[in-house]
Amino acid sequence: VTGLDIWASLLSTGAICTFYTTIGGMKAVIWTDVFQVFVMLSGFLAVIIRGLLLVGGPARALAIAANGSRVNFSDFNPDPRSRYTFWTFLLGGTLVWLSMYGVNQAQVQRYVACKSEREARIALLVNQVGLFCIVSSAVACGLVMFVLYKDCDPLLAGHISAPDQYMPYLVLDIFQTSPGVPGLFLACAYSGTLSTASTSINAMAAVTVEDLVKPRLPTLSPQRLTLVSKGLSLFYGTACITVAALASLLGGGVLQGSFTVMGVIGGPLLGAFMLGMFVPACNTAGVFGGLGAGLALSLWVAVGGSLYPAPAAIAGVLPTSGAHCPLYNSTTNHTLLLGPPRHPDLEPARRPPIVGDFYAISYLYYGALGTLSTVLVGVLLSYVTG
Repeated sequence: VTGLDIWASLLSTGAICTFYTTIGGMKAVIWTDVFQVFVMLSGFLAVIIRGLLLVGGPARALAIAANGSRVNFSDFNPDPRSRYTFWTFLLGGTLVWLSMYGVNQAQVQRYVACKSEREARIALLVNQVGLFCIVSSAVACGLVMFVLYKDCDPLLAGHISAPDQYMPYLVLDIFQTSPGVPGLFLACAYSGTLSTASTSINAMAAVTVEDLVKPRLPTLSPQRLTLVSKGLSLFYGTACITVAALASLLGGGVLQGSFTVMGVIGGPLLGAFMLGMFVPACNTAGVFGGLGAGLALSLWVAVGGSLYPAPAAIAGVLPTSGAHCPLYNSTTNHTLLLGPPRHPDLEPARRPPIVGDFYAISYLYYGALGTLSTVLVGVLLSYVTG
């Protein structure tokens, strides 16, 4: 959409992120995150303000979005196959965020870096304020996008080829006469990517040094440990670039993909910590058995859901229209499933029975499924093995 080659973007982002994380460590990650959050908010605000001016103000935007069912606070459908309802956010979303802020190494190491527990709590509170601003801004951008393209979906019209390109397309469209603003949005997107990637790289290097290197090589000097940590940052950064290159070849949206990975990995991990904190009788066999079972089950469902995406009617995917697109030869609404592309050989009639229900559950429940299965299997194995 922007004209920037995806491989050049991927390699440059990975190289820059790996470089400053390797050289600067935790301090570099924290200070760049502070700067990047302001860049991200600036990009969001520019899109929101310009978009609202084009659609006629916040009141009109909300009215159109509500008329298109994009603003719905009363969806209490208990069906776990429906992607976004009150219950999926309350139950599934809560456990996903709890795993991120409760047991994720990238977050926990920041709590530990604070001088006291009180400072850690204040830092977490400030983080929640910032997270609220970022998520609210993203939601506002989504509403503006729907209002602007409610009669001509760029994906249906062929202007873009993937759901992840909606936002860049919107920016280039509404800021055609404003040089520099598309670059601000590009900086906004890069800031979010660099912030997340650098935090993960630094966290993986730190936990490897503390839990694997130090216990086995206790005689290493602090200088040597620093070099080892930087080497690990370089290694993990290179690994991230490789994984990102492979991920770019897959279909589906970034949001669903990231929450799927967080749920599959973080859900069982949260269950293991819950066993350790709330089940005194739990033993090593129970923890590892439960962790393995939770990971296997959540991964099984995630892979199945990717291979057999739920039908749009079951998932609750809302329709979009290409009726007023100049090059779109149809005046009827179409429903798009914004997820992994369907396998051409998997016809509905030939689908296994398990596909209709088990594989169709919302991706926000993957973490909850992993957590619950880890706890249940862990408790059972602990009592069986004594």
